[in-house]
Amino acid sequence: MPGIFISYRRQDSAGWAGHLTDRLKEQFGADNIFMDIEAIEAGVDFVEAINTAVSSCQVLLAIIGPQWLTLTDPRGRRRLDIPEDFIRLEIAAALNRNVRVVPVLVGGAEMPKPEELPEDIRPLTRRQAQELTDSRWDYDVEQLIKTLCKVLGIPFRKDEPHPQPQPSPSPTPPLPTPEKKESFFSSRKIIGGAAVLFILTMIGLCSQQRPTPPIQSVTPAPEPVRPAVANVAGRWSSPDGKTYLIVQTGNQIALSVIINNQVTEVQAQGTINGNVMELRWQSMHGHWGSMVLTVSSDGRTVNGNINNDTIRQTYPLVLSR
Repeated sequence: MPGIFISYRRQDSAGWAGHLTDRLKEQFGADNIFMDIEAIEAGVDFVEAINTAVSSCQVLLAIIGPQWLTLTDPRGRRRLDIPEDFIRLEIAAALNRNVRVVPVLVGGAEMPKPEELPEDIRPLTRRQAQELTDSRWDYDVEQLIKTLCKVLGIPFRKDEPHPQPQPSPSPTPPLPTPEKKESFFSSRKIIGGAAVLFILTMIGLCSQQRPTPPIQSVTPAPEPVRPAVANVAGRWSSPDGKTYLIVQTGNQIALSVIINNQVTEVQAQGTINGNVMELRWQSMHGHWGSMVLTVSSDGRTVNGNINNDTIRQTYPLVLSR
């Protein structure tokens, strides 16, 4: 099967690209997904390496995050304006070789305008984009996968829940052996009938003498009150001078750690319940982990821990706004 090439900037959309890649590998297989062309060996012509990698694929997904258009290099040049920029080379190679290019918008990003792009990748603005929102991630990714299946000419496979085993029916008990019929006027049935009549009469007399207890109404227990979700949207600061930008939609949280006012160092997604945030994050350096943060009662500070699963260490975190 022809492969899928994922073009993304680590400083802009590493977290979203990583989650999307995991889902695509489940659907199409790990051998058919190509990313991280930046890991080119020393001495290899990187332009030729990119052209070869892109040519082996039928689809290129251009992951566009909030800073995809504006990120700069250490010298202050916009990366897209640099002819040797990897992202520019990847997209230009796909457009020139008639590879299907699908812009994928993440983190609330919008499609760039033609005048904002270099001439060799300006046709990207005429391609229909697919938006992946944090609030309905699974649904949006499924729609993208269906589109890719049509392009690649393969059936869409959706994992169905396994049916629960049903208990086997109990065996039917054998029918009782019919007894030999006796005459209704036999002495045995007359005596039995009289005994039953006597028992029923005594029960009736007892029920008349014993008062019926009053019916007591049962009040249902009140449902537990769920705590209100704290509002954490906005810009936060840490003692080391980093900016934490939080986007909140209901109880869904998207967090970005920005350094030097332009470079996204960490991206995280998760939820907030009451005043407790639980998120999974990925850094531009390829590290993964989780964080649990608690919002103060006045909503002005956040305290918690950051767990780095890559190196198995935990760090305290304090934010304020």
